[in-house]
Amino acid sequence: MKLRTVISLLASPLLLQGAKAQYVVDQDLGDLNASTPRTIVANTAASSGSPARDEAQFHSAGTNQGRVWGNERVFQFELTEPAILTLSTNGAGDIVGDPDFILLEGLSVAFDPDRAKYEALDALGAAFMDVDGPQTESLGAFFPGTYYIAVENYEGTDFEVSDPSHSYSNSSCTVQLEALSADAEDFWGYLGVVAGDGSTLYFETLDSTLDTAIAVFNASGTLLIENDDASETNTQSVIALADGLPSGTYYLAVGGKGTDFSGGLDNMVAGPSVEGDFILTHSLGESFSPESVNGVIDLTYDQSSIRVFEFFVGPKTPESFTSIGEIALEDEPFDFDLLDSDFDTQLTIYDSQGFWIYFNDDFEFSDDGDDTNDTFQSFLELDEGLPAGTYYVVITGYNNDILDGFSVFPDSEGTDSGSYELKFPGGTRSGGLASGGQVWFQFTIGEVVSPPVDIEVTAVEVVGDQLTLEWVAQPNAVYQIYSSTTGGSFTLVPGQDAILTDSTTFTIDGSGEPVKLFQIREVIPN
Repeated sequence: MKLRTVISLLASPLLLQGAKAQYVVDQDLGDLNASTPRTIVANTAASSGSPARDEAQFHSAGTNQGRVWGNERVFQFELTEPAILTLSTNGAGDIVGDPDFILLEGLSVAFDPDRAKYEALDALGAAFMDVDGPQTESLGAFFPGTYYIAVENYEGTDFEVSDPSHSYSNSSCTVQLEALSADAEDFWGYLGVVAGDGSTLYFETLDSTLDTAIAVFNASGTLLIENDDASETNTQSVIALADGLPSGTYYLAVGGKGTDFSGGLDNMVAGPSVEGDFILTHSLGESFSPESVNGVIDLTYDQSSIRVFEFFVGPKTPESFTSIGEIALEDEPFDFDLLDSDFDTQLTIYDSQGFWIYFNDDFEFSDDGDDTNDTFQSFLELDEGLPAGTYYVVITGYNNDILDGFSVFPDSEGTDSGSYELKFPGGTRSGGLASGGQVWFQFTIGEVVSPPVDIEVTAVEVVGDQLTLEWVAQPNAVYQIYSSTTGGSFTLVPGQDAILTDSTTFTIDGSGEPVKLFQIREVIPN
């Protein structure tokens, strides 16, 4: 399976090593529920008995990893019921400086050698609270447990912090932490695009310890298909759709054995007594390996008695495109070149099911704050080529979100625009691109077809109505015998469809009328 590839001079894997002291809790806020909101009062500067601390400079979720945070204060709390967590301020002066709020499920940090900074590993999300006045931000829905809020002072980007003249700052705040009532829908998961229109897709819980039942619903909540037991001996569940589903929004529900899905998505009834851990595995098109999601069926709460995941099936093709034909053979190197364009471009390749597989923003980008020698046009070089098939390449201006399902979403403030020139093997395409625009091209990668190899026949013998054929066989090869009376159309000889040796004997018409021609064919696997 291919991996999604962002082609960039900065592209590198995240390598975590070493250890550092964990985050340090400054205050335990106690229990949090709908009737007991808590107030967080924080100042990241050092004070008497409370030294300044900077245990992590970036976070595993909810924050841009090209940015840096400095001193922090950490607050612990115990959520006692399923709830939506929110942070709010009452007015001007509640936020001083630029504090950001990171929700954590643990205190672990680890060193990232690529950035030479420490990463908080247990981040769940973030709220930025950048308005100087009343504001409320949601952190999401969570089940009971121990959580932490890190109030982090935002310092800037990597290159800003690396500037010798950079001076670290501090911030302070007074914010309300609240737990609002949450229903089951607030805890629904999101699987994203799992397949293209009409292509094979599947869901299974075969690696689970829980005796599961699963079901698929359409966007209106109507039950489409369900499965309790994969087989008579396997109590986990499998839904496999060889012809897939039409493009659209769907929902996958996971419950314990005995869950009743017949009333539709809004009227499911949980199984009476089965609960525990499950692993939901789902297909992800043809270019990528399946993905898995861990979950828990817990009958203590309605919100966790059945778990629901929204997913999408993408369209068959982009909305509009121009075909540029075959540009290379399978596994043959090729490239797409936008270097002669006059604006800041982005270039993305999608597979035939609408999953993006290669992306480049800038051909050269130093990330040091000096763009003198940077090249903001795009260039995709595929040294190992692609498998045979149909693909799409889309030209966009900076800055777009590149998503599966042939989806490209421009920044709300617009994107770069101008004239583009796309070069590829055997051709060039040029044109203009407006702000927020996108131009799609379909291309194919040809199949390398090996020429047929003649089979050496070593013996032909007729005894009465028995014909014996012998030939030079290849190891592990499978052979078939075909016959024809005209030499034009050949048909398979009955019983001669799976020969594993170098000879065969079968019955023929001993009269010799009409004359028959015979072929030995090697079976070529698909």
